[in-house]
Amino acid sequence: QLLVGGETLTIWEQAVSHNQETPVKWSKLWEQRVSSKTVLAQFSPDSTLFASMSDNDRLVKIWWDPHNSETKDREYAFNYLPHPRAVTNFTWRKCSSEQKNAVGSNILITMCKDGICRIWASTNPDEPQYLYISTVVDPSQSLVTLQSLEEETNNEDPNIFTSIHWIDSKEFLNALRSSIEAFDGNIDDSICGNGLRKLRNLANDTPDLLYQVQRDGSMVIWGIRNVYCRPRRIPKVLVLLRLAQALPMSDVEYFCGKTYTFHDNTPIDGLKSSVELTVIAQSPQGRLNKYSIRLVDVFDNLSSNMPIQLKYSWTGHRSDIISMKKTSVEDTFVSFAKGGETILWKIVVPNVDQSDKRIGPSITEKFPIKMDFRIKLFCVIPHENFVVYDGTRIVVFSHTKNGHFVQIAILEDYDPSFELILLFNFQHVTLSSTIYIAGVSCKENTVFLWKLTYNDSATTFQQIVFISKMSLQLSFKIAIAVPVEQWPGSNVRNYVSQDRYHPVLATFSSEDGYIRYWQCNLDKNSGLQSQITGNIWAEEVKFFVGGEPKVIKCGPQGKIAV
Repeated sequence: QLLVGGETLTIWEQAVSHNQETPVKWSKLWEQRVSSKTVLAQFSPDSTLFASMSDNDRLVKIWWDPHNSETKDREYAFNYLPHPRAVTNFTWRKCSSEQKNAVGSNILITMCKDGICRIWASTNPDEPQYLYISTVVDPSQSLVTLQSLEEETNNEDPNIFTSIHWIDSKEFLNALRSSIEAFDGNIDDSICGNGLRKLRNLANDTPDLLYQVQRDGSMVIWGIRNVYCRPRRIPKVLVLLRLAQALPMSDVEYFCGKTYTFHDNTPIDGLKSSVELTVIAQSPQGRLNKYSIRLVDVFDNLSSNMPIQLKYSWTGHRSDIISMKKTSVEDTFVSFAKGGETILWKIVVPNVDQSDKRIGPSITEKFPIKMDFRIKLFCVIPHENFVVYDGTRIVVFSHTKNGHFVQIAILEDYDPSFELILLFNFQHVTLSSTIYIAGVSCKENTVFLWKLTYNDSATTFQQIVFISKMSLQLSFKIAIAVPVEQWPGSNVRNYVSQDRYHPVLATFSSEDGYIRYWQCNLDKNSGLQSQITGNIWAEEVKFFVGGEPKVIKCGPQGKIAV
């Protein structure tokens, strides 16, 4: 069965088919409209209950079938688990097959914005659907160093805080069992065997572990006794250790949301006797990191090995890339994907002393560019400012240190009826503080042009002026437009042209099959012609290529690839 959240809660069932060639069919068993959109829903391990929550919701709903019917006409009732503040995530405790079939084995852990982790369990075997607080993990009551309440209040984004994560006993015991089986020798002997013996004793005493990565990159690990036992006992929370500088501070944000911790039984590297767990974590920007936690090194105070290591990092787009464009900022380029997803990348060239470690340059993601509207065209201007076109307007944004985008200005005098096919910028011939933004439209071969002047500090704009809306002197409709300084290499302005005004735009017309270079003849001092009534766009050269190209790229020294 499949549980789906959203505007409604729906349970689907897959029809059993013995014919592999027959398409799999899904039938809807139950559907319930909810008051607010469900952002997280999850079945309990025995599938008799499921929990759901909405965004910024203080109540977690526990659903169950009061009639325990196996028919298609199902009905589900629910009750609430109240919290003092909004719940950020929850998860069910994994358990062994023996515990899964036992009454009252469903245990839920919830994380709330008050920073307290709550563990819920049933107390009445006759009513296993009613969960009550079994115990709590409150970092402020632990003997660990955490940020003060004042620091938490002054945080720029109150929705970002470090969560507490559960290392399920099933995964911990599987990792320990695999390491003991792989260890060749008596675990009572040798240093490595001593670490395994400590973990074996820990598993017998507190098999359920929780951890939190704090703001300074340290990690706190708690153990819980008697979270599930027969006869029932009151659970007890113990602080096992605090690991200083477990992770770089830049990685802390990956552990603010939900993580997935499991034992990977097919490792291709590492020590088999290190009791290794794998953690998949996601940053608020959508990047995925895979970490390895070696519990033997975590609990060994004398170990010189790093107990937590970053194994892999997955970045990039969630959908197909449709284009990439070089920016005017050195060693950066922008990629576009379906749905308007945009990412700025940086080319990292290794230093000479790193030549023995790297073969060549690497590409790293600087940050994804998230806007409130669909991005159609995009260009980067100096000092991490961006110009974005959404089909109706052209907006200048600035990227702040905390990863947000602030709107600086809207470029005036743009006519939305002229849909743009290209948005690019180029530098003034002599004035480094002046750049130009140009938008090219197929309609009437029109080019919009703005001048942006930086102040003395070269970090903010002093003036944004609309210069002109002019048509290229061309009797054929342009089909493709590209900036000349795209992928320029190091010789940005080493053109074969002897004119003072170098070409900045290249166009292709399918009607005549010619590629043309265009100059923007602006006054040397003011950036404007003395008489703006004349056309400032002049054709420099043209050459015949025939059929319409799929890709045109301009390179250094006047070269072009078609």
